[in-house]
Amino acid sequence: MADPPWPCKPGKQDLSADDRITGFAVDIPGLPRASKNIRSVEFDTAELGPRRRVFGPGAAHWGSAKFTSAVTPGSSKELQTWFQEAAKGSNVRKNITVTLFKSNKSPGRSYDLFDCFPTAYSAVNFDTSSTVQTETITIRVPRIEFKT
Repeated sequence: MADPPWPCKPGKQDLSADDRITGFAVDIPGLPRASKNIRSVEFDTAELGPRRRVFGPGAAHWGSAKFTSAVTPGSSKELQTWFQEAAKGSNVRKNITVTLFKSNKSPGRSYDLFDCFPTAYSAVNFDTSSTVQTETITIRVPRIEFKT
C-alpha cells in the first residue's frame, strides 16, 4: 500500500514545521475565537494512517490530535469550556477542519476530523513578561477524511 496521503512523517509531527506547508487554518464549529487563535496542530501519526486504524473494545478510532491556542487576558476560554462540558458527560462532539496552505498561500491539503471529542486540556500560566497565555486541548479522532 502507498504512503499516507498527508505530508507527515511517522511519530508526532507539528504540521506547521513541515517545509511543504507555509500556514494552516482550523475551523472548530461553535468556537470561533479559539479557531482563529490556534497556533499549532499535532497529529499523533503513529495512530493515523490507512493501515493503522485502531481496533479494540468500543468504537474504532483514528488516533488523536492536539491543538494549541493563544489566549489573551480577559478573552474567552472556548477550548476549556468545551473540555468541561465533555467532562460533565455532555455530547459535545465536533467536526473539525484543518486546511494547510501552500507557499503561494492557496489552500492545499485539507483534513476533516469527524465526531471529535476532547480527552485532555491544559493551560500554561502567564509569564510576567508576556500578555499571551496558551491552552492546549487533545482530542480523540473517530474518523478522518483527507481532501486535496
